[in-house]
Amino acid sequence: MRFRVIVSLALVVGACAHPGGTGAPADAERLVGTWRLVEVVAVRNDGTKTTSRWGPNPRGYIVYDRSGHMAAQIMGDPRPTFRDADRPTPEEGLAAFDSYLAYAGTYVYDQARHVVTHHVEMSADPSDVGQDLPREAQLDGDRVILLAEPYSLKGEQVRNRLTWARVSGP
Repeated sequence: MRFRVIVSLALVVGACAHPGGTGAPADAERLVGTWRLVEVVAVRNDGTKTTSRWGPNPRGYIVYDRSGHMAAQIMGDPRPTFRDADRPTPEEGLAAFDSYLAYAGTYVYDQARHVVTHHVEMSADPSDVGQDLPREAQLDGDRVILLAEPYSLKGEQVRNRLTWARVSGP
């Protein structure tokens, strides 16, 4: 009898832990995987678009795993080069730093609000460490679109809209 009770409880807990109904995976599960950057555009308050601070053709990857960890890297376009890789000038070093984003940490997906929040634990930019970076998230098949918080670009408020294509995952 005790065995039946334990098995029944396990089945109830298992049924509650997994979405039922349509068989469609929850957005949180659909977010898991590796994604390649397709496009970044800066969106003005009036909805018009302009080139983001990352340039016309940036490259990047973002990874979300089932344990709640994530990592993101974006390389701007054009990517600066060093005249002498062993001795970059301070200006070359600053340009390289400014054209590359890399951070990692944990994430939480709020399915009701469609917001994924990155909790930054490490970053190429020390001021990002310890920050929470919320992103509106729209999942559409093998694409995810993240809308970042507003920032100032050439004197106007914009939000980066990042489109990612699935490379691997569920």
